[in-house]
Amino acid sequence: MSRDGLAHPGDRCPPPGSFAYWDTGAGEPGHVALVISRAGCNPYLITVVSNDVLDATTGSSGGIYQVTLARLEAGFVDPARYLGWSVPVCAGLPLPTDSPLRPVLASGQGTVR
Repeated sequence: MSRDGLAHPGDRCPPPGSFAYWDTGAGEPGHVALVISRAGCNPYLITVVSNDVLDATTGSSGGIYQVTLARLEAGFVDPARYLGWSVPVCAGLPLPTDSPLRPVLASGQGTVR
């Protein structure tokens, strides 16, 4: 994905519709969250949808939660292990024409395959 310009390593300002990634340690599969809104690059103003993050608080198992990036990184994933974000690449299908990520791709930062 980096080669195609789809990955943005270390960029802490993921746009809505992108996937944000964390390294969770050796032998671990890692963690991915879907970014659903952003009002600046403040982690308290970036909203994601993520699984498991509040399970210990709610007593659930495998829950899906809408939280801020700051909440996600307050004990569930390590902010120092943030890898970056990418535009969604789903089974080679193009992004819809009304996607908020379309301007990123139009600016020459890659193509969706």
